[in-house]
Amino acid sequence: MLDITRQIEASAATVEEAPVIFAIGNDVLGALKVDSSRVTRTGKLVIEGWCVGDVTLSTSEAEQMLPVRLARHARPDVSQTLKVEEPEGGLGFRLETRLQDANPTAPIGLTALVRNGEETASFDFALRPERLDGEHAVQRIKPLGFIESAMVCSVTGDTIIVGWLVASTDTRVFLENESGDGFLIEEHAFRYDRRDVWDAHGGTYGNAARNAAFIARIQGVHVGERVNLVTEFSGKRQILSTAGSSLLPISPLGAARALFGVTVPLSDFHRRVEQIDRPILERLLQIQQGEWPSLEVKVRQLGSPPAAPEVSVVVPLYGRSDFVEHQLLEFVRDPWFRAHAELVYVIDDPALLEAFVPQAEALFRLYGLPFRWVWGAVNRGFSGANNLGAAHSSAPKIIFLNSDAFPRQPGWIQPLLEVLDADPTVGAIGPRLVFADGSIQHAGMEFLRREEFHIWVNHHPWRGLDTALDPAEGLSFLPAITGACLAITRDNFERIGGWDTGYLIGDFEDSDLCLKLRDQGYRIGYLPSVELTHLERQSFRLLGEGQFRTSVVLFNAFRHQSRWNHLLGTE
Repeated sequence: MLDITRQIEASAATVEEAPVIFAIGNDVLGALKVDSSRVTRTGKLVIEGWCVGDVTLSTSEAEQMLPVRLARHARPDVSQTLKVEEPEGGLGFRLETRLQDANPTAPIGLTALVRNGEETASFDFALRPERLDGEHAVQRIKPLGFIESAMVCSVTGDTIIVGWLVASTDTRVFLENESGDGFLIEEHAFRYDRRDVWDAHGGTYGNAARNAAFIARIQGVHVGERVNLVTEFSGKRQILSTAGSSLLPISPLGAARALFGVTVPLSDFHRRVEQIDRPILERLLQIQQGEWPSLEVKVRQLGSPPAAPEVSVVVPLYGRSDFVEHQLLEFVRDPWFRAHAELVYVIDDPALLEAFVPQAEALFRLYGLPFRWVWGAVNRGFSGANNLGAAHSSAPKIIFLNSDAFPRQPGWIQPLLEVLDADPTVGAIGPRLVFADGSIQHAGMEFLRREEFHIWVNHHPWRGLDTALDPAEGLSFLPAITGACLAITRDNFERIGGWDTGYLIGDFEDSDLCLKLRDQGYRIGYLPSVELTHLERQSFRLLGEGQFRTSVVLFNAFRHQSRWNHLLGTE
């Protein structure tokens, strides 16, 4: 027989109180933990828990072996803690058998047969199953829970704790820091469904296993300190789980990646954002942006711009700068642009700076079109870059233009400015944008209600259609226009405080600006007779796709909605 030792963690008395480790010396062969065992009023024995390694389980009643039915399921909490991969079927188990005596008085045994190659060792454990009588007996089953991670934001003092908890509603469960402060789960946590927890414990706990997952936000934890998940059950205090804390990134983008890495059903995201994410991310944005005025800004003017330009064209650069040459090629062919426009490029990506400096010099020598570049020392995002460019420009009117947008004909600027000059009620004006194949990409924006997410989103009607189907034949007024090409007077831009920098990455800033103008009585114009080709969101794609991008869009949508709910859907 193989000489395997077993050690019960934390000096627990039984396998039902703490995991049992099977080992040969320092080499761990497996582990076993029984989370719950109970006997129903019909005499069915149910044992649930998890095991690691090549372990076979069996049960006995009065030393007589019983036939068992064993089902396996995933336990990501166990695999994460023990740093082991889930085998086929999973680490969790549910063992069922029928007792010979519906009211057993003899001990119930659990046998673990541990294998190491061709050799085996057998271990017996005495179980103390709960007796379940009546319809509501499930409420007496002891609670289970696990802390998967704890992330401390050193700037705001918040700690985000992620885990799961299965317990009846009358069980008191709280999170506890090292100072002994308790935070009730029901008051500090956002709860949601997790399929793996339901699969593991739904059969035992029923509805008590729904909304088992939690994300909590508490105070009073320092980086490296431990957090406990504590219950008071049947008059006894018990620590269900404990975990050390790590540092949440202090950059808003890094913090967002860490927070949104904890996925929840998208239909519940609106509740989670308000309770957990927004207080932290908005504070991090405020702190980050509070440092901008003290940063050194570099400005380089190439050539001599018009002495009194009519318009400043501000173009932020992020992710790539190769489109600059394509824009210069179009601008230099436009006599009006050369005579009346001041061009400002804003480098908003530290990865671009070193290569762009000589690139800018070469492009100026090649095309001879004067332009200025500005570097603000850090990435400021779409709104921050546009505000920086506007601050380093001088014309009475400003056109904010994406680097992947290109005019389809010379003379495209004058009609936009003429609308601003002719009608002081127009706060901003934009052209039609088309895809490379000539179909409509942007013909103005409207707001669409997405009830499944509980939000208003920006919607581009007529997108993908032939331009002949655009219902606007001339100047039209719409709820909003895109920031990919937007003209505004400097007076109006400064009156509304410029672009709002409270959004993550690059969503909803343009509709926010339009709504700020509308809130002060201005109208938003759309002029389809001016067309630009827009490759659309080439830089935004560099930030990632999938779940993270979806979370960012939803986060921004909720913030946008909280600011402008009185105007959304009124057109």
